[in-house]
Amino acid sequence: MTKPKKILENFLKPFFSSSNKGKNEEDLETIAAQEQKQFPFEVLVSATKDFHPDNKLGEGGFGPVFKGKLSDGRQIAVKKLSHSSRQGMKEFKNEAKLLARVQHRNVVNLLGYCVHGVEKLLVYEYVANESLDKILFKSVNRDALIWKQRHDIIVGIARGLLYLHEGSHTCIIHRDIKASNILLDDKWVPKIADFGMARLYPEDKTHVNTRVAGTNQWLYGARVRYAWTTISEG
Repeated sequence: MTKPKKILENFLKPFFSSSNKGKNEEDLETIAAQEQKQFPFEVLVSATKDFHPDNKLGEGGFGPVFKGKLSDGRQIAVKKLSHSSRQGMKEFKNEAKLLARVQHRNVVNLLGYCVHGVEKLLVYEYVANESLDKILFKSVNRDALIWKQRHDIIVGIARGLLYLHEGSHTCIIHRDIKASNILLDDKWVPKIADFGMARLYPEDKTHVNTRVAGTNQWLYGARVRYAWTTISEG
């Protein structure tokens, strides 16, 4: 076994052990210590004004996401795990482990972690223009994007996916690419987000079989587009 692969396996090992509940609860704390990206809970409480509803950016199966501002002026987004979400816990830890060492302009940057009793939180860079989904489908400013910006967003998403597939420490398959999982910064640079359904692609495998994953409407839409393209070209 090569040294890099052994290091990676040791790094991921805590996330795949289910024999000890206490051990599972310490997963985020362990990874935070390894990566030296720990945020004190009090800092995040202050940054989000005690997770005030006015700072809430959205909510997924894992729990809510809040906007915050650190004392040094940096804006952050704090993903807070819901205490009652089992599926959320799985996706939450999956995202933490996969984004721990990912660094790319077109992938959202995970700044750190926080474990405080039952509270488990992930801290990300704040992306000013929120999601592509909101711009295209839920905003009165849907025409704000000129065609060059739209082209650049498409190219940026492709670059991010290429990095995940070929440029990161190991191949990562996102499995849920859609407009709501593409964030746009203040310069309209796209950043791929939400890695709860993502999977590692083993180096010694030629393909990976997984259950159907993703958002049903998008999967159906992709099938329709593929069928239409096939018919048109045929």
